[in-house]
Amino acid sequence: MAPIASSGERFLCCWSAAACHSDYLQVKRVSFKPPGTEATILNNVSFSLPEKRLGLITGRSGSGKTTLLQMLAGLASPTQGSIVLGGTKGDTTVSLTAKVGLVFQFPERYFLTDSILEELSFGWPSKKEDFFSRQLLAMRVQAAVAATGLASISWNTNPRALSDGFKRRLALAVQLVTCDFTAAHEDYVSCPSLFVAGPHARAAAAG
Repeated sequence: MAPIASSGERFLCCWSAAACHSDYLQVKRVSFKPPGTEATILNNVSFSLPEKRLGLITGRSGSGKTTLLQMLAGLASPTQGSIVLGGTKGDTTVSLTAKVGLVFQFPERYFLTDSILEELSFGWPSKKEDFFSRQLLAMRVQAAVAATGLASISWNTNPRALSDGFKRRLALAVQLVTCDFTAAHEDYVSCPSLFVAGPHARAAAAG
């Protein structure tokens, strides 16, 4: 694979296919310095990724890979530079978190409930007037479970009792259900627009 970005040779971003005419993800001159410190974790990083292509970020420990993924997912803001997703500049972290799903390497650390069903429905609206929203969410749960290969597992299963691969599948399903619910009429396949994942997460989710 050919390199598409570097930051002082600290890490390497690669992609798995030839460039298209349009780039879906564009990272432009991004730098990051944690608040209250003088340490620069990322310095002038730029790369692009075409739509429907696989990207890979590699590098040694401490090179800034996780920080970059957090910014792509809207969990941190660049000190300088910009991130453009689907032609829309991510001016705020909210605009990115609504479009990007993040699957962690160890998702069990972030499970909040004691069953698959509770994990998938955590935070759902509970008021009577939200019945229509709950119906839409229920449909998205069924579609996400089928898409991630969880349909054969009892929804009463404790997420922490799943194999490592199925834990990551569940984390992926949660992202498919909850991402950008303001556009709930859209098919789940189109949302999130982009997944960023820690090591091994994509392989496990793919089966």
